[in-house]
Amino acid sequence: MSPFRRALAAWATLMGVFLIIVLAFAAYGERTIRRVEAQRLLGRGEAFIHARRLDEAVASLEQALGVKPSLYAARRLLVVTLLQAGRAGEAVTRAQAAAEECEEANRLDALLLLGRAKLEAGREAEAEQAYDRAVALAPNSAEALYELGRIYEARGQYARASEAMQRLVRAGTGRSTPEFVEAFNGRLDQAQRLKALADKADASAATLYRAGCLWMELGRWSEAERALGRCAALPNAPADAFFRLGALAEARGDGAAAMTLYGRALEAAPDHRAALAGLLRGRASEGGP
Repeated sequence: MSPFRRALAAWATLMGVFLIIVLAFAAYGERTIRRVEAQRLLGRGEAFIHARRLDEAVASLEQALGVKPSLYAARRLLVVTLLQAGRAGEAVTRAQAAAEECEEANRLDALLLLGRAKLEAGREAEAEQAYDRAVALAPNSAEALYELGRIYEARGQYARASEAMQRLVRAGTGRSTPEFVEAFNGRLDQAQRLKALADKADASAATLYRAGCLWMELGRWSEAERALGRCAALPNAPADAFFRLGALAEARGDGAAAMTLYGRALEAAPDHRAALAGLLRGRASEGGP
């Protein structure tokens, strides 16, 4: 090969290397610009959250993810903000994507976030699955064990709830103080004892009333209504049993039944202020005096 051709080949090689370097720097610069822009939009979203402008926060966080889809901090904050805004369905969709697509370092947090979103969306069984996956990944996860315990308690699976709390104690993290677990297990024991008494055919009005109140505290509305309904059928039922039945009826949208039950509570106890307030609220919604 002539000296001229060798020089030309060497020059072409150098130019190729130079071009590769230029492209690499350009790509790095573009990634840097995108990262900085995503962080700016994330900070903007945080500012909107502090100002309680949640819809604008959601829009800003979505823009951040449009610039950098893998930015986990933006994904997480978007789910939390959607939950705060009462948009649980959208939060579940976003949390599901984050749990499946995030880096392994963020997997546990993403699963816990998914469980929380599904609980707030009323999808308890799916929330349980998310928390089970979290425990499989981190057996001592305080949040996952605690939430599983609450799910089991709400279902009346007291043995499993107690087991989850005991695991929380052994893990030695988070909410796992012996005092907390002792209080939790005490409430489970009370629920079990009351359920056994309330299920008897000759259960007293007092027992049925206490059982109904406990079910309401635990968010188990159908069991509360059943116990309080049996209580209200007895001659010595307390006025508050009628009021609580009225509150449950009002919560499910049965205004007529609620008005009747509030009225019965007032017949039994004319000074029952909550029942009077419920009755007046019902009349106002009907346009009455």
